[in-house]
Amino acid sequence: MKQTKRNSKSLILKYIIKIFFVVNTFSVTSISWAKIKDILPTGLQIGFDVPRPLYYRWKEKTGWQYEVNGSIDFKQVLLEGDYGWGSILRKNPSGKRTSLAENIGQYFRIGLSYNFIKNSPDHNAAYLGMRYSKAYFKDYLYGKLAREKNEKGKEITPFWEDDSLADIDQQAKLQAHWFEIIGGVRVKVWGWIYAGCTARYKFAKKITIRTQNPFDIIGWGMNDEDAFGANFYIGIRIPLQAISSKQSTEEIATPSK
Repeated sequence: MKQTKRNSKSLILKYIIKIFFVVNTFSVTSISWAKIKDILPTGLQIGFDVPRPLYYRWKEKTGWQYEVNGSIDFKQVLLEGDYGWGSILRKNPSGKRTSLAENIGQYFRIGLSYNFIKNSPDHNAAYLGMRYSKAYFKDYLYGKLAREKNEKGKEITPFWEDDSLADIDQQAKLQAHWFEIIGGVRVKVWGWIYAGCTARYKFAKKITIRTQNPFDIIGWGMNDEDAFGANFYIGIRIPLQAISSKQSTEEIATPSK
């Protein structure tokens, strides 16, 4: 009889130990998954700067320029990148009254931003960040002189003539890189569609592999000391994690401390 009781107690103890290990295993697994989930990206955004080609083609009249934007959200940290391409065609640049300067190429930007809006149910963002930018381009300088006569019939200073171009100087395989401080916002429009704008201050530009300074740099603009810029994006945000059932749709976005 005593032996039977001992066997029963031993059996019960074994079951308790097994249950403990099973519960502990599930607890560790759930905690580990929660930690892993915290560092996984929550969303992917892809956007296009819609007004950019229209602005440079019709307002500035310097040619077509295009830019796309990508962003991966790690909660409040945003890993962002931009890629742009196009050309800048400028008549009579400074110091070259009878010439035409053209800059053709592409550029990219990459960097991190910090989102100051926390727990937004719509994943809106207000952010500051830094970018590293680099451009690869070709630079051309054209010129064609023509004689113009004044009212008295006397020839005066040659002027620029559009119907014929003579290649004065050409620089291929040029590169430039610089840094940017950026700030911007992103808001939900409808469903997966988002709109946003970014303002940027460009500085510490350096041009490599050159024979002379280009008048423009694709992605930078006119070759000045420092430059400002802005982009207006429309795109889609693809969620990469399922929305938690515990998250209230009435949750109010609050700034992070």
